[in-house]
Amino acid sequence: MGNREGRGAALACNALFAICTTAVHILDRGPDPLVVSVSYYALTPHGWLAIIGFLALAGGSALVARLAWQAGDRTKAYVLLASSLAVILLSIFPCDPWYPWERRPTTVGAIHALAACVPIVLLPLVASRDMMLRVRRKTEVPAVGFATLYVIASVVVGAYILGALVSGIIPAAAGLAERAVVLAGVLWLSAMAYRGAARALPKYTS
Repeated sequence: MGNREGRGAALACNALFAICTTAVHILDRGPDPLVVSVSYYALTPHGWLAIIGFLALAGGSALVARLAWQAGDRTKAYVLLASSLAVILLSIFPCDPWYPWERRPTTVGAIHALAACVPIVLLPLVASRDMMLRVRRKTEVPAVGFATLYVIASVVVGAYILGALVSGIIPAAAGLAERAVVLAGVLWLSAMAYRGAARALPKYTS
């Protein structure tokens, strides 16, 4: 698969994730999207749509990892591949059927939560590195604007949820906050696939 085909396949995977996620929200209206996470929809009657969406997202991340590897950015390639594998893992091990802060998680639920933490933690760090490379080295970094949006969303949402938990309050809008971060992350991945991850930048190697 060449760079052009890889970029198209990555964008198609991300589009499929968006379509499946939107569809399952429309078809299964029982859960409150302001409260529950996106992965909760895997437990609903149309949960297979959510699982297909997650697997598509994992595929898109893996394809962008391949593009980043070809462009010489080994760090980003490793992180994206690890995130792809984590998304596959959280698709195999579903979340617990209750709000995650109400009870202690089961073993399966704990595996799901830990797998979900991999992209939540690692991807914003790589996006932050993109921003620093752009500022410190004045290097042309692909999709740095979307990286900035993703980092800001991750920091704001992380501060909101952490602050609520430290205060002993259940973050009532955690589901909405998670969706904002997921949307920003998918936009960043798509922008990298479309505009730059396949482009060789000599100064942009790790």
